[in-house]
Amino acid sequence: MNPVLIGDFEQQLQSVTGLVSLPEVYLKFKQLMDDELSDVDDFAAVVRLDPNLSIAVLKLVNSAYFGFPKSVSSLTQATNLIGMGQLHNLVLSLSAMTSLKFPNNIMPLQQFWQMSLYAGVLARLLARQLNLKNSDQLFVMGLLHNIGHLVLYAKFPEFAVQSIELAQNQELEVYEAEQQLLDCHYGDIGALLMMQWGLPKQYQEVTRHHPRPEQATDYRQETALIQIAHFYARQQIASDTIIGIMEVQPLSWELSQLSADTITGTLESAFSITADMANILQV
Repeated sequence: MNPVLIGDFEQQLQSVTGLVSLPEVYLKFKQLMDDELSDVDDFAAVVRLDPNLSIAVLKLVNSAYFGFPKSVSSLTQATNLIGMGQLHNLVLSLSAMTSLKFPNNIMPLQQFWQMSLYAGVLARLLARQLNLKNSDQLFVMGLLHNIGHLVLYAKFPEFAVQSIELAQNQELEVYEAEQQLLDCHYGDIGALLMMQWGLPKQYQEVTRHHPRPEQATDYRQETALIQIAHFYARQQIASDTIIGIMEVQPLSWELSQLSADTITGTLESAFSITADMANILQV
């Protein structure tokens, strides 16, 4: 196995992530979020700029993810029902999925996004089980927590393969092998991309530390929830692919205030909702 030149990798990584940007429609949406004078119609008008995005948002609002008893027929109605914060999370999630359609030979793109959806849905449901106020943000964190791996798989496949081989040969977690070879791991890469996108510090920190929640100084419960969601997403969706964490650390159960026995029903609900969303988004 040839050693990775850390400096060279850092330069290549900065070059690649610097070229990955969110769609213009999301940037306009974010501008509205920062404008105190914007209203519901303004947000709906921006989403309508992208017909595919409009259709996806409406379908998701009518899905089991929200579980509204009556059909929602317009973006304005959807925004009034779910609020601009949740609409923002949907637009961000869909924009990220669009921007990160990187085919690769290590994990099929469909499997990657199905696993990511499951992690997002489960994280949101677990947060609701705990009555956390930021449950909808947990969906975004769960959906995007693994994007560093997608960058590695698609843009640096030789490094990804070396990491997987090292993990297998030395019985390491993949993130530990990545740290040895690259001086960083997929969580760091995902956090870098989020920083360049201008996403909240909370998203960056949770993404960076979820492989090792003991290193987190802030957002520790959220970090633990994402590690739990990552583990079960791997079990449910990608059990035949090495993608990172192989077990939930005891600290994560402690920080999350959950246990494997208390989330059985939540796992089943997450799988059902994820299947519905995956069908809508065709992933």
